[in-house]
Amino acid sequence: MLVWVVSEDLNVRLAMEEEFEGKGVDYDIEIIPALDVFFPGESYSEDEVWETLRRREIATVLYLVPGTSGAQAVQLPSSTTTQCTLWTGSPRRCAQTRETTSGGGSASLPWAEYSIDLIDATDGMPIWTATATSGGNAFSDSDNLRKSLVGKTLEQLREDGILIKRP
Repeated sequence: MLVWVVSEDLNVRLAMEEEFEGKGVDYDIEIIPALDVFFPGESYSEDEVWETLRRREIATVLYLVPGTSGAQAVQLPSSTTTQCTLWTGSPRRCAQTRETTSGGGSASLPWAEYSIDLIDATDGMPIWTATATSGGNAFSDSDNLRKSLVGKTLEQLREDGILIKRP
């Protein structure tokens, strides 16, 4: 299976295609990054693409198109803790307290949308189509979103009976 990520940013393409290749070892399929087959500075006709796929014995193309992305701002909850700072009497009673507030503030939660097609390389027809939204927590970055998308895509292909997970 050839993985082709549509992006003008070669770093994005390289990272995503290599992530699929790396996670592909868990499945009974060889995953090949499109950048290993088609040089990004060259222009290829449709016939050249299909001929190259046939010559390399590539049966399917996972064609991934990133959509919109962004970040959602959220308010984080704060908590207040009360601690006794002065004990008096018998039985002991708290005569003075101190309140400490922690947490709170805001965070930015990243998200990205994708459309994905699995295309039969013999006739160019889609075998499987999906859309996905990958989201993260306040500590996520684009690497986390990429890894999440790749893992979820391969797992969905497995659940749909297209890929087989290695034992």
